[in-house]
Amino acid sequence: MYIGARGKLSATKPKKTNKPQSKKGLNVAEKKQVKRIISNNKELKYTPSWINYDHFDPANYSTTKLPPILGSIILPNVYDSANQVVSIVGLQTGQYLNSVSQQLDANLTAAGQGPCMYPLGGYGMQRGDTGTTIDGNEVYYNSGKLNIQINSVVTGSNLGAVNDTVNPLCFRILHLKCKKDPAGVSPSVAGDLFRDMQNNNAGLMSFMTQRNVFGDYRVNKQRFTVLKDIKFKLCEPVQPSYAGTVANQTTQNLPHPTQKNITLYFDKPKKKLRMETVDNGVNNAYEPLNYDFVNYVFVLCCREQINSADYSATGKRWTITTQGQTTFRDC
Repeated sequence: MYIGARGKLSATKPKKTNKPQSKKGLNVAEKKQVKRIISNNKELKYTPSWINYDHFDPANYSTTKLPPILGSIILPNVYDSANQVVSIVGLQTGQYLNSVSQQLDANLTAAGQGPCMYPLGGYGMQRGDTGTTIDGNEVYYNSGKLNIQINSVVTGSNLGAVNDTVNPLCFRILHLKCKKDPAGVSPSVAGDLFRDMQNNNAGLMSFMTQRNVFGDYRVNKQRFTVLKDIKFKLCEPVQPSYAGTVANQTTQNLPHPTQKNITLYFDKPKKKLRMETVDNGVNNAYEPLNYDFVNYVFVLCCREQINSADYSATGKRWTITTQGQTTFRDC
């Protein structure tokens, strides 16, 4: 016998009512929502360390504002080297050129050409409490991009052959990151950048043909991560008074633009970035220590037809300007 709620005897045991207990705090989904709201409301901070190459007033040139880059360096081992068929400009993120870029520059200089690599900066953040500094030693990477503009050089004043206007400039832009081998050794863009038709390594200093560089050889994906591989053509515009004769004024360009604008986006690490607290003057200027921030951009140029005495080389026939942007959030 059981005593009921009003003191009456009962033959059955009263059932227990399992009331759901209220949980304290937020559940997993709510915590994610709050974290997202907090992150979105945090101030984005823009790095001032980008080295931009553009048409600045010469009076305003500085370490971060430099003139446009002229595509004047020729790959010496691409046939026919006597006609200088392929010109190159190389860009690398980071305040200082690393060993990969330095090796390529050294090889080109030894071959009688000269350096082709240009640093971009783009990741350095000093300590402080402004829109271009960070509060502590760790930050979240938010986004990063590089805007590139390539222009063909106007043909005029007897500086080039009028035939060039009907032989367009062909471009290939490679946006890459290196993969390190198990020993931690970075690959060489001079010798490992491509795979040839026999699946052997080839690079920017290898003996190749114009067709190999722009069509036959694929990027060596065992050693490099390909973020972008772009191909396009530009024509060279002609000044109306070219060579001072009426005959040349009727020369028509092929239906290709004379300018190309491209935006390249950088990969986004999910982890916190631990930033260097000093500029060591060698390989890191307030840049990440636990993340490989180095991106390479190679701009290669040749003519649509094989270079010969009838057409000028592509060196000094095109220019490139750059503007970059990177944003971080304080942890």
